Amino acid sequence: MPTKTTSNHGGTRAGAGRKPKALRYARELAAAEGQIIAALPDVISGLIRAAKGDPENDVAPDVSAAKYLLDRTFGRVAETAVPMADDRTMPYSQDDFDVDEEMHEAARMAMGREVFRMQAPIWAQVAKLDAEVKARREEAENAEADDDE
Repeated sequence: MPTKTTSNHGGTRAGAGRKPKALRYARELAAAEGQIIAALPDVISGLIRAAKGDPENDVAPDVSAAKYLLDRTFGRVAETAVPMADDRTMPYSQDDFDVDEEMHEAARMAMGREVFRMQAPIWAQVAKLDAEVKARREEAENAEADDDE
């Protein structure tokens, strides 16, 4: 920030000029930050559900959402291919986005189906093991109840 000049002939005065937006809107930013922090448990729970997918309803896991959130949470910043100062490419338009979205949607769906297909036997094995553990616990509880009588 500029400071007062040493001469008495005018120049920049201390405290002159626009205040940075971070200072001007500090209260609003603090309130928004509080809301974001308060919502994080629900957001993380939703992302974990999305990352796991739902095999019963044929919903493929969405790992990219969880990866993105965890990267930001643990301080890893989003990377750009080229430093902003060297980026001389044309801005990304809505038409570019629409073309990319159509192109990648089929690939995402195919990949999701493949991941789901690969995970289905694993989830079936997990369900089988859960049932076995539950049955053993019930047996142990019944045996304990019989011993008490």
